[in-house]
Amino acid sequence: MVSCPRTSKRRSVSAFLSQVFGGRKDMDSFKKELEEELKLNTEDIRSHAWYHGELHREDAEGLLERDGDFLIRDSRTCSRDYVLT
Repeated sequence: MVSCPRTSKRRSVSAFLSQVFGGRKDMDSFKKELEEELKLNTEDIRSHAWYHGELHREDAEGLLERDGDFLIRDSRTCSRDYVLT
């Protein structure tokens, strides 16, 4: 049996976010966005992590890393429509 050192989730999540977002300022900005998103009604499409709003197709495709990844974005050609990428 391998024993793992005890670390708090909070510290490891903070370390992960710092690594991903490159610094405290970016991490704070991400936290604020996430907090605002969590305040939204779940029936509001903006409250879902898979919704990305206005995003060019090329940028959307760049976010998809694995088979099965997807996102929903606003259509640029048909106002008030959505696109599944």
